[in-house]
Amino acid sequence: MIQMIALIKKYWKQITGSILALFGIGLIVSKQATEVKVIDTEIEQNNNEIEKIDTAVEKIEQTKTQVKKRVYNKKRKVKQLEAEKKNVPKVDRTVAEAKQNIIKKTQRKK
Repeated sequence: MIQMIALIKKYWKQITGSILALFGIGLIVSKQATEVKVIDTEIEQNNNEIEKIDTAVEKIEQTKTQVKKRVYNKKRKVKQLEAEKKNVPKVDRTVAEAKQNIIKKTQRKK
């Protein structure tokens, strides 16, 4: 026992240094573990945001295709109406008939 006390007295600086070093290593490891957890949560949040954006992109693509179909149908109808417009027979009216038509449409009801 006396030899042990003598060794402790002789090497007390090294013993306390090694204890503090072990304590420091423990703190560093625990800090790194918490940093890893924080990084994992950030990665998970980013993945969730990416999924939300992907679903939004899919919805946009669907609406884009719907709009393209509508535009195509409207253009087709416009071409069809233009073709029909060319085939409409022109009615020659006299000035008197036009005047009567205008008077008829603009008469006030009494």
